[in-house]
Amino acid sequence: MMVKPTIAHLAVAVAMLWRGWMIRYLPEIVLQNVPVPAIVAAGYAWAALLAALGLTNLIITLHFDFVTWA
Repeated sequence: MMVKPTIAHLAVAVAMLWRGWMIRYLPEIVLQNVPVPAIVAAGYAWAALLAALGLTNLIITLHFDFVTWA
């Protein structure tokens, strides 16, 4: 039960590894003023953050009790 958030975080992180996934969600003014490599890097950073959250949850789930996890 406590592993479900880990699965969700890692699944979304994997989906975010597609290059340029974030571009379609940004308004036109951002696309005009921010270089594409910066947007791609931000997408990878967001994926890394979600993967880190998932792995942190997994570590807490495996090594601590439910009260600590909650």
